[in-house]
Amino acid sequence: MNKDAAYYESRYNPRLAVPEFAQHFARWTENSAKVRKDLSPYLDVPYGSGPLEKLDLFRSKGPSRGLLMFIHGGYWRALDKSQHSFVAAPFVQAGITVATAAVSSFFGDALVALLPSLAPMRKLVIERDPKGNIIGQHTEIVLYDKLRSDAWYLSFAPLEKPVIAMAVLLEGPGPGISFYGGKNAGPIAAQVILKAKELGYFGGGGSQPSASPTPRPRRR
Repeated sequence: MNKDAAYYESRYNPRLAVPEFAQHFARWTENSAKVRKDLSPYLDVPYGSGPLEKLDLFRSKGPSRGLLMFIHGGYWRALDKSQHSFVAAPFVQAGITVATAAVSSFFGDALVALLPSLAPMRKLVIERDPKGNIIGQHTEIVLYDKLRSDAWYLSFAPLEKPVIAMAVLLEGPGPGISFYGGKNAGPIAAQVILKAKELGYFGGGGSQPSASPTPRPRRR
Protein backbone atom coordinates (compact mmCIF):
# COMPACT_ATOMS: atom_id res chain seq x y z
CA MET A 1 0.00 0.00 0.00
CA ASN A 2 3.05 2.27 0.23
CA LYS A 3 2.82 3.74 -3.27
CA ASP A 4 3.64 7.29 -4.29
CA ALA A 5 1.08 9.83 -5.48
CA ALA A 6 1.96 9.29 -9.14
CA TYR A 7 1.04 5.61 -8.85
CA TYR A 8 -2.45 6.33 -7.52
CA GLU A 9 -2.98 9.09 -10.08
CA SER A 10 -2.20 6.61 -12.85
CA ARG A 11 -4.75 4.16 -11.43
CA TYR A 12 -7.60 6.52 -10.56
CA ASN A 13 -7.18 9.43 -13.00
CA PRO A 14 -8.68 8.23 -16.31
CA ARG A 15 -6.92 10.92 -18.32
CA LEU A 16 -3.55 9.60 -17.20
CA ALA A 17 -4.53 5.95 -17.52
CA VAL A 18 -5.84 6.55 -21.07
CA PRO A 19 -3.43 8.99 -22.76
CA GLU A 20 -5.49 9.04 -25.98
CA PHE A 21 -8.64 10.17 -24.12
CA ALA A 22 -9.01 13.22 -26.38
CA GLN A 23 -9.53 10.92 -29.37
CA HIS A 24 -12.33 9.11 -27.52
CA PHE A 25 -13.96 12.42 -26.59
CA ALA A 26 -13.79 13.58 -30.21
CA ARG A 27 -15.40 10.33 -31.41
CA TRP A 28 -18.16 10.61 -28.80
CA THR A 29 -18.87 14.18 -29.91
CA GLU A 30 -18.96 13.25 -33.60
CA ASN A 31 -21.13 10.17 -33.11
CA SER A 32 -23.48 12.04 -30.79
CA ALA A 33 -24.02 14.85 -33.30
CA LYS A 34 -24.98 12.28 -35.92
CA VAL A 35 -27.39 10.54 -33.53
CA ARG A 36 -29.13 13.83 -32.70
CA LYS A 37 -29.47 14.61 -36.40
CA ASP A 38 -30.90 11.15 -37.17
CA LEU A 39 -33.25 10.81 -34.19
CA SER A 40 -34.45 14.43 -33.78
CA PRO A 41 -34.76 14.35 -29.96
CA TYR A 42 -36.29 16.96 -27.67
CA LEU A 43 -33.22 18.93 -26.54
CA ASP A 44 -32.56 20.82 -23.29
CA VAL A 45 -35.82 19.94 -21.58
CA PRO A 46 -35.59 21.50 -18.07
CA TYR A 47 -36.06 19.23 -15.06
CA GLY A 48 -34.93 21.73 -12.41
CA SER A 49 -34.20 25.40 -11.80
CA GLY A 50 -30.44 25.26 -12.35
CA PRO A 51 -28.95 26.44 -15.68
CA LEU A 52 -27.46 22.98 -16.33
CA GLU A 53 -30.44 20.97 -15.10
CA LYS A 54 -31.68 19.91 -18.52
CA LEU A 55 -32.12 16.64 -20.36
CA ASP A 56 -32.37 15.44 -23.96
CA LEU A 57 -35.22 13.05 -24.70
CA PHE A 58 -34.85 10.44 -27.46
CA ARG A 59 -38.20 8.89 -28.37
CA SER A 60 -38.35 5.17 -29.03
CA LYS A 61 -39.11 3.71 -32.42
CA GLY A 62 -42.74 2.69 -32.09
CA PRO A 63 -44.51 2.31 -28.73
CA SER A 64 -42.06 2.77 -25.88
CA ARG A 65 -41.34 -0.34 -23.79
CA GLY A 66 -39.52 1.57 -21.08
CA LEU A 67 -37.39 4.58 -20.14
CA LEU A 68 -33.62 4.64 -19.67
CA MET A 69 -32.11 7.61 -17.82
CA PHE A 70 -28.41 8.16 -18.58
CA ILE A 71 -26.28 10.53 -16.49
CA HIS A 72 -22.86 11.11 -18.00
CA GLY A 73 -19.59 10.76 -16.12
CA GLY A 74 -17.08 13.52 -15.46
CA TYR A 75 -17.06 13.97 -11.68
CA TRP A 76 -19.88 16.55 -12.10
CA ARG A 77 -17.13 18.88 -13.35
CA ALA A 78 -16.38 17.89 -16.93
CA LEU A 79 -18.06 16.64 -20.11
CA ASP A 80 -21.66 17.21 -21.10
CA LYS A 81 -24.76 15.29 -22.06
CA SER A 82 -24.34 16.41 -25.68
CA GLN A 83 -21.21 14.24 -25.90
CA HIS A 84 -23.16 11.14 -24.88
CA SER A 85 -26.15 11.19 -27.22
CA PHE A 86 -24.62 8.18 -28.98
CA VAL A 87 -25.67 5.88 -26.14
CA ALA A 88 -29.33 6.40 -27.08
CA ALA A 89 -29.20 4.90 -30.59
CA PRO A 90 -29.35 1.13 -29.84
CA PHE A 91 -31.97 1.56 -27.12
CA VAL A 92 -34.23 3.72 -29.30
CA GLN A 93 -34.09 1.10 -32.05
CA ALA A 94 -35.05 -1.53 -29.46
CA GLY A 95 -38.15 0.42 -28.41
CA ILE A 96 -36.73 2.15 -25.32
CA THR A 97 -37.07 5.89 -24.75
CA VAL A 98 -33.79 7.43 -23.55
CA ALA A 99 -33.19 10.59 -21.50
CA THR A 100 -29.62 11.87 -21.23
CA ALA A 101 -29.32 14.29 -18.34
CA ALA A 102 -26.87 17.04 -17.47
CA VAL A 103 -26.18 17.72 -13.80
CA SER A 104 -25.13 20.94 -12.15
CA SER A 105 -21.59 21.15 -10.78
CA PHE A 106 -23.29 22.35 -7.59
CA PHE A 107 -23.63 18.75 -6.47
CA GLY A 108 -19.92 18.08 -6.75
CA ASP A 109 -18.95 21.38 -5.11
CA ALA A 110 -21.46 20.88 -2.29
CA LEU A 111 -20.16 17.39 -1.58
CA VAL A 112 -16.57 18.62 -1.36
CA ALA A 113 -17.66 21.38 1.04
CA LEU A 114 -19.48 18.86 3.23
CA LEU A 115 -16.58 16.41 3.56
CA PRO A 116 -15.13 17.82 6.84
CA SER A 117 -18.50 17.49 8.57
CA LEU A 118 -18.94 13.91 7.38
CA ALA A 119 -16.09 12.51 9.48
CA PRO A 120 -18.44 10.64 11.90
CA MET A 121 -20.00 8.89 8.89
CA ARG A 122 -16.76 7.41 7.63
CA LYS A 123 -16.40 3.65 7.51
CA LEU A 124 -13.31 1.55 6.85
CA VAL A 125 -13.98 -1.10 4.22
CA ILE A 126 -11.62 -4.08 3.98
CA GLU A 127 -11.68 -6.09 0.75
CA ARG A 128 -10.78 -9.79 0.75
CA ASP A 129 -10.20 -12.36 -1.96
CA PRO A 130 -12.22 -15.63 -2.08
CA LYS A 131 -9.70 -17.23 0.33
CA GLY A 132 -10.20 -14.50 2.90
CA ASN A 133 -6.87 -12.73 2.36
CA ILE A 134 -6.91 -8.93 2.63
CA ILE A 135 -6.29 -7.43 -0.80
CA GLY A 136 -7.15 -3.81 -0.12
CA GLN A 137 -8.94 -1.30 2.05
CA HIS A 138 -10.47 2.12 1.67
CA THR A 139 -12.59 4.61 3.56
CA GLU A 140 -16.20 5.28 2.61
CA ILE A 141 -18.61 7.99 3.68
CA VAL A 142 -21.96 6.42 4.51
CA LEU A 143 -24.64 9.08 4.10
CA TYR A 144 -27.42 6.85 5.38
CA ASP A 145 -26.64 3.34 6.56
CA LYS A 146 -30.27 2.26 7.00
CA LEU A 147 -30.90 1.92 3.27
CA ARG A 148 -30.04 -1.05 1.12
CA SER A 149 -27.28 -0.40 -1.42
CA ASP A 150 -28.03 -1.86 -4.84
CA ALA A 151 -25.67 -2.10 -7.80
CA TRP A 152 -26.34 -1.49 -11.47
CA TYR A 153 -24.21 -1.47 -14.59
CA LEU A 154 -25.01 -0.49 -18.19
CA SER A 155 -23.04 -1.83 -21.14
CA PHE A 156 -23.26 -2.47 -24.85
CA ALA A 157 -21.02 -4.21 -27.38
CA PRO A 158 -19.25 -4.00 -29.74
CA LEU A 159 -18.24 -0.37 -29.25
CA GLU A 160 -18.62 0.92 -32.81
CA LYS A 161 -21.73 -0.97 -33.98
CA PRO A 162 -23.48 -2.38 -30.90
CA VAL A 163 -25.61 -5.48 -31.37
CA ILE A 164 -26.40 -6.07 -27.70
CA ALA A 165 -27.16 -3.72 -24.82
CA MET A 166 -27.93 -4.62 -21.24
CA ALA A 167 -28.52 -3.29 -17.76
CA VAL A 168 -27.40 -5.52 -14.89
CA LEU A 169 -29.25 -4.80 -11.64
CA LEU A 170 -28.26 -6.48 -8.39
CA GLU A 171 -30.13 -6.20 -5.12
CA GLY A 172 -27.76 -5.45 -2.27
CA PRO A 173 -27.32 -7.90 0.60
CA GLY A 174 -28.62 -5.51 3.24
CA PRO A 175 -28.38 -2.09 4.95
CA GLY A 176 -24.90 -0.76 5.61
CA ILE A 177 -23.20 -3.22 3.21
CA SER A 178 -21.58 -1.56 0.21
CA PHE A 179 -22.51 -2.80 -3.25
CA TYR A 180 -20.93 -1.39 -6.41
CA GLY A 181 -21.84 -1.35 -10.10
CA GLY A 182 -18.28 -1.77 -11.31
CA LYS A 183 -17.26 -4.34 -8.72
CA ASN A 184 -20.42 -6.44 -8.35
CA ALA A 185 -22.57 -5.93 -11.44
CA GLY A 186 -19.84 -5.16 -13.99
CA PRO A 187 -18.28 -8.66 -13.99
CA ILE A 188 -21.68 -10.18 -14.78
CA ALA A 189 -22.06 -7.88 -17.80
CA ALA A 190 -18.54 -8.85 -18.91
CA GLN A 191 -19.40 -12.55 -18.76
CA VAL A 192 -22.55 -12.01 -20.82
CA ILE A 193 -20.60 -10.09 -23.47
CA LEU A 194 -17.89 -12.76 -23.62
CA LYS A 195 -20.53 -15.46 -24.00
CA ALA A 196 -22.25 -13.49 -26.77
CA LYS A 197 -18.92 -13.22 -28.57
CA GLU A 198 -18.33 -16.95 -28.15
CA LEU A 199 -21.75 -17.68 -29.65
CA GLY A 200 -20.98 -15.55 -32.70
CA TYR A 201 -23.24 -12.57 -32.11
CA PHE A 202 -20.42 -10.17 -33.03
CA GLY A 203 -19.27 -12.13 -36.08
CA GLY A 204 -15.80 -13.42 -36.75
CA GLY A 205 -15.87 -16.58 -34.68
CA GLY A 206 -18.20 -18.87 -32.86
CA SER A 207 -21.40 -20.19 -34.25
CA GLN A 208 -24.43 -17.93 -34.61
CA PRO A 209 -27.42 -19.46 -32.76
CA SER A 210 -30.23 -20.53 -35.03
CA ALA A 211 -33.37 -18.38 -35.00
CA SER A 212 -35.61 -21.35 -34.23
CA PRO A 213 -34.95 -24.65 -32.45
CA THR A 214 -34.26 -27.76 -34.51
CA PRO A 215 -37.51 -29.75 -34.83
CA ARG A 216 -37.53 -33.09 -33.08
CA PRO A 217 -38.80 -36.19 -34.89
CA ARG A 218 -42.22 -37.34 -33.76
CA ARG A 219 -42.66 -40.68 -32.17
CA ARG A 220 -45.24 -42.97 -33.68
